[in-house]
Amino acid sequence: MVKSNEGIEEYYNQRRLTNIGTFKKYLENYLLASDFVNPEMTFIVRQLQSNEKGVPIEVYFFCNEQTWAKYEQIQSDIFDHFFAIAPEFGLQVFQTVSGRSLTRTIQHS
Repeated sequence: MVKSNEGIEEYYNQRRLTNIGTFKKYLENYLLASDFVNPEMTFIVRQLQSNEKGVPIEVYFFCNEQTWAKYEQIQSDIFDHFFAIAPEFGLQVFQTVSGRSLTRTIQHS
């Protein structure tokens, strides 16, 4: 019995890839490869504490663009991409149900 359990602790304690960990690394690489992130300033992609709504991912960085309208467009494009690519990692984006979406769901059932 002891012989058959050799190495089992190392097997279970080794680091393994998860879809959310892989997604976070993708986000980091995507942003750092872009020309709109200021590499001289704080850059963080991190997982926040999970809750009943899921596992939040926080993206924190400084943009090279300082014109407000251009900055807003860049921010919008980034999140459009993140939302579109999340299913490729087996992840879903969560949005709290609003009264309007609930009414629409009831009307179509």
